[in-house]
Amino acid sequence: MQENKRWKGYFFLPENPGDKKAGILRYVIGDKIELELFGSFNTKRNFQPKSIPLINGIIEGKYVTLYKNFESNFSFKINAKIDTNFSTYQSHFIFFGAQFKNKNELKFIKANFRFTYLEEWLNKRKAFELEQSEDDKTIEIRYTNPQPFLYKIEDFDFEIRYGYKSSPVKFYLKKFGIKQIAHLRISNTKKIKFEELLSRGLHFQKFLTIAAQIPIQIKSLNLFFKPEENRKSCELYYVSYNSENKEINRTNIFFEHSQIENKFPDILKKWYSNRCKLEISIDTLLRTYYSKSFSTDSFLNVIKAMESYHREFIYPKEETLKNRLKKLFNRTENVFNDYLKIQEKDKFYKKLKNYRHDLTHSNPIVKQQPYKIEEIFKLTEKAKLILICNILIDHKISKSEVKEFINTSNVFSHIAG
Repeated sequence: MQENKRWKGYFFLPENPGDKKAGILRYVIGDKIELELFGSFNTKRNFQPKSIPLINGIIEGKYVTLYKNFESNFSFKINAKIDTNFSTYQSHFIFFGAQFKNKNELKFIKANFRFTYLEEWLNKRKAFELEQSEDDKTIEIRYTNPQPFLYKIEDFDFEIRYGYKSSPVKFYLKKFGIKQIAHLRISNTKKIKFEELLSRGLHFQKFLTIAAQIPIQIKSLNLFFKPEENRKSCELYYVSYNSENKEINRTNIFFEHSQIENKFPDILKKWYSNRCKLEISIDTLLRTYYSKSFSTDSFLNVIKAMESYHREFIYPKEETLKNRLKKLFNRTENVFNDYLKIQEKDKFYKKLKNYRHDLTHSNPIVKQQPYKIEEIFKLTEKAKLILICNILIDHKISKSEVKEFINTSNVFSHIAG
């Protein structure tokens, strides 16, 4: 899932495998999955887009299934010899290595997720050992996989497993390396629906994004069938946010696994038990991480996330926005405000409230003044930190620990008071 793909193959509907049509399937990172078909599956042409749950195919000798598809374009060419039509389908998912006859078959026993920056967040440096001889003629590199850890979360197993990848041996070899690989395995004793399995993995991706304060991507995702089935696994491609991967160091991460290692199982259990309650606030907040540049929409998303979080976790009844912001501020002030040094608190709540109002109703005065955008950016970052403090202390991380994260990381240094 980390590079663009283009395949040629034959595609057909599960209920009509004899009617195969040639086509080109494209996977564009962060953009689309698109099938250009020589022909169309819409036999009753009424020039209306048609949704198709499943499209099967054969690519490079391997089975594929496209899931959640709709026809986005249709063209018809007439010439003297033959009438030709072409159609384009947009898809949500590609299952590479398996075919399914209906969506009820989309059930799996486990999934392996590889995330960007997971190895950095886990930071298992002690797995590597370097020993140099006294005469400097020999260097010995040893790598030992760290012990995996397994936790029971609700009705499934949550496991972090390790492996490695070494440099290929070439005829001319002037360098050699070993790269640690970590992945999350979500497994069940019984097969579960694909969407539920995916949701469980994505929920950890959200936690990892909050912990690292970096937009986390899925590098690869493999889904596994039961051992007694005739097929073993398939690889999933789907359209998600795309962001640049860059080298990072310890201070670029808000907090890492070693800082919460002793209580990590309890944190995970709490995080997953609140999965439904967190959905709106976390999903809205994380949009700001995957934006390519800051815009006033980022500010609006953070305020919306704060409002939603307060409603779900603190006070479900009707309340003014200013009071919700004030309560989120007050319950974690001793965590963040030695760092932010916000003195005029009432003025701070009022600015957040007023800018939310102006930007929601497209006040042109705000958008025409560059210095206002700079102020809105800083307000957004401060509001984001306040919300993150609330989220973490509600999920088994102490106030003193969160305060230490803030003070030992450079993530929020640009808004320090």
